Amino acid sequence: MIATDHPALHRQRRTMRLVGAGPHLWRVTDERGRIIGHLQRIGGDAELRYRALRYHRAQARLLPVGDFWTPDDAVACLVNSA
Repeated sequence: MIATDHPALHRQRRTMRLVGAGPHLWRVTDERGRIIGHLQRIGGDAELRYRALRYHRAQARLLPVGDFWTPDDAVACLVNSA
């Protein structure tokens, strides 16, 4: 199942788009469609957080960059660590 109900981005990240990639997982793309990283919803309602993930070629897998309380903070981390 691919996530279709993506979280809203509110701050200066309006140029970023979230594209469903799996259950509770979205690709973060820029205005040209370039993949910046991934955003994953983790935890339950009481402890809902968002994990920023980046693809690591040498290990051929997504590695966590950090966990955040808002999707905006997670996306900002991906953008600023690129």
